[in-house]
Amino acid sequence: MAFAEFHRVLAPGAHLLLALKVGEERRHLDQAYGHEPSLYVYWIPSDHVSDMLSKSGLVMDAQLIREPDETENPR
Repeated sequence: MAFAEFHRVLAPGAHLLLALKVGEERRHLDQAYGHEPSLYVYWIPSDHVSDMLSKSGLVMDAQLIREPDETENPR
């Protein structure tokens, strides 16, 4: 698991800044970043991320969840 590896390589007391798209959604992109990929993007519920962090030994100090603006409308 990626979070366990973060925990392994971070120096004691170090911080990890993590940014994710939260939600419960899977989207297929065929146009992104000026390219034409065939890419699935998975949005993960924030409580699931919190659970994975704590199971990996990482401690969450703060969490910020913002609503998408009009340019980020999921549909």
